[in-house]
Amino acid sequence: MSLSALSDFFRRWFFPGSIEFLFVGLAVGVAMLWGRERLTRLGKVWLTALVVTYLGISTPQGADLLVWGLSREFAPIESLQDTDGATAIVVLAADSNTVAAHGHEIEQISGVGALRVFEAARLHALIPQALVFTSGGPSNYGSKAQSLAALLSQELAALGVPRDQIIVEARSGNTYQHAVRLAPLLRKHGVRRFLLVTSPTHIRRATMTFRTQGLDPIPSPGTMRSSRDTREWGPQLRHLRISQQAIYDYIGLGYYWAKGWI
Repeated sequence: MSLSALSDFFRRWFFPGSIEFLFVGLAVGVAMLWGRERLTRLGKVWLTALVVTYLGISTPQGADLLVWGLSREFAPIESLQDTDGATAIVVLAADSNTVAAHGHEIEQISGVGALRVFEAARLHALIPQALVFTSGGPSNYGSKAQSLAALLSQELAALGVPRDQIIVEARSGNTYQHAVRLAPLLRKHGVRRFLLVTSPTHIRRATMTFRTQGLDPIPSPGTMRSSRDTREWGPQLRHLRISQQAIYDYIGLGYYWAKGWI
């Protein structure tokens, strides 16, 4: 199993915020209710905490609070002056969506990846001469030998970024590998300062990882939501997904610190 596939497995089954974790948590709580008196009491506490937590993090307010904790020090670049001499843009890949039927398969970047592409295209309009580096290895789901970085490059080209200015790094499976594998590639093309594009939930860990590798990124996070998304007050699955991304990166920060990667 690849590192990215293993990461996806743990994110789905062992991290709060996923539907899989909710189902496992409910099953554990119900099983505890059938135990002895003390275990029954613990089961009631567990189920109450689980339901209250999921209700909170599935609201826009709960999701926004989690995202704010990770991104409060970072804001998108707004002007040419803010680019501070950057000569390149680095876009980190997110997951893809794959649909297959009747022997055919279509793979597309996910909504998270699309928001990163939009941010990179916006920044390229500020510095049209900039090289754009896309980074990400093969997806966990598609059977075709196409990398996530290649999918990003296709969407960037469709938004007007010249193909001869896009450089694809197609092997990285996680944030640490993005930094390690992009470092020599950036130096090869004479890039010292660059704009780093990823999601607000991921921007802190990504920036710290790149700096630990001796690189000089200027972070410019994209947005967390499509402009077409409405912000209802009640619990919604899309808000839960945002919270899941944030929780994953809170845990990721601790893991990367323990590994010495940040």
